Amino acid sequence: TIATLCFCFASAKKRRSWSGPDDFYLRDSPIGLRTEGSLFRAAGKLYLWGGDDGTAYHNDMFRFDPDTSEWAQVETIDDVVPPARKDLAFTSNDTHLFIYGGITLTGNDLGDLWTFEIQNLRWTNLTQNVNSDQWPGPRSEATMIFFNNSIYFFGGATPDTTLMGDLWRFDLRTLAFQLIDAPGAPSPRSQFGFAAAAAALYLFSGYTGDDSNDLYRFDPRAGVWEYLTNL
Repeated sequence: TIATLCFCFASAKKRRSWSGPDDFYLRDSPIGLRTEGSLFRAAGKLYLWGGDDGTAYHNDMFRFDPDTSEWAQVETIDDVVPPARKDLAFTSNDTHLFIYGGITLTGNDLGDLWTFEIQNLRWTNLTQNVNSDQWPGPRSEATMIFFNNSIYFFGGATPDTTLMGDLWRFDLRTLAFQLIDAPGAPSPRSQFGFAAAAAALYLFSGYTGDDSNDLYRFDPRAGVWEYLTNL
């Protein structure tokens, strides 16, 4: 059964708790039933792009306001939107959303990079503007994270299902990809967690041909990976 649910985590000194559909009322959700949507945080709101309703992939967008618990569909100012897909990489900052790659409903593997400008409600395909010959190429189930005016992109699977363990940096000022040859890198994988904290990037778990539970830290200034632990 596919369901549209929203969960909220409340943190305080004396109380930390999750609230779910029974006690967190979502007013007039227009989304319907779907899985594998991409959820972004930007400018105090949550943005949901795409997803799979069991019969089709979507490329529409909805905004959730945590203050009012209300959903609203986001209408772009033109008809330029990314093709519908799943298994994409995505990240955001306070002004833009970014997506990369994924797989279409017909099985077409994608290697395109798009950005959505929140203020102007406009999608832009950055693929045609990239100022570098190097490129990650078509990928699915990779992950990327915004950090220090760049997007860091790791791993995923190629169209022939080969798992990758490469790390890329996309500079938003120069619009150029750079392949980072960093020692101590995690093994090739897909479907992993990737987050930024305390001036470093952290990678956890994923599918390496088998399940894993390892944790790595990447120092962007030193350009090295550090293995931390298995849980």
